Amino acid sequence: MTNEHQGEEESSLMGGRVTGRKMLTSHSELAREKMWARIHIIPLLQAEEDRDQVRRWYADQAREKELLGENTKVYHNERFVRPTFALAPQSKN
Repeated sequence: MTNEHQGEEESSLMGGRVTGRKMLTSHSELAREKMWARIHIIPLLQAEEDRDQVRRWYADQAREKELLGENTKVYHNERFVRPTFALAPQSKN
C-alpha cells in the first residue's frame, strides 16, 4: 500500500469516529428534549386529571341529591378531600 491510500483509510476511519460522536451527541440531545417535553407536559396532565375529578365529584353529588333528596355531610369540615374510590351506577342489563 502506498502512503496516499493509507492516509485515505485513516481519514475515513477518523471520519467514522467523528460521525459516531456526532450521532451519540444527537441521540443524547434527542433524549434530553424528550425528557424536558415530558417534564413540561406534566402540569397539563395534572390539570386534566383535576378537571376529571371535579366533574366526577359534581356528578356524584347530583346523583346523591337525586336519590336521597339532600347531600349528606360525611366530614365535619368544609375542606375538600379527594375520594379514594368512585362508585359508579350499575348498568341496567
